[in-house]
Amino acid sequence: MKQPRTLTEPERAAVLEVLRSDRFVDKAPAEIQAILLDEGTYLCSVATMYRLLRAYGETGERRAQAEHPARVTPETWHRRPTSA
Repeated sequence: MKQPRTLTEPERAAVLEVLRSDRFVDKAPAEIQAILLDEGTYLCSVATMYRLLRAYGETGERRAQAEHPARVTPETWHRRPTSA
C-alpha cells in the first residue's frame, strides 16, 4: 500500500533536479534544506532527500578511505613438541 504523503514522480524529479543542480551539488541535504527554507521553499524532508539520493546511488562516504593489506597470522614452527 502506498503511503499517503509519498512524493509523486514529478515531485521526486523536481527534488532530484535541485539536489543535482550546480548550486547544491557539493552540499549536504540538511544544508540544502536550510538554504531553501531561508528562501521560503520547502521541497521535502532531509530524510527524503537522503532516501532519494541513496535510491539513485548518489550518496555515500566522501572521505578517502585507507585500504590496509590483509594481516597474516604468524605461524610458529617448533623443532620439538615442547620447544615452545
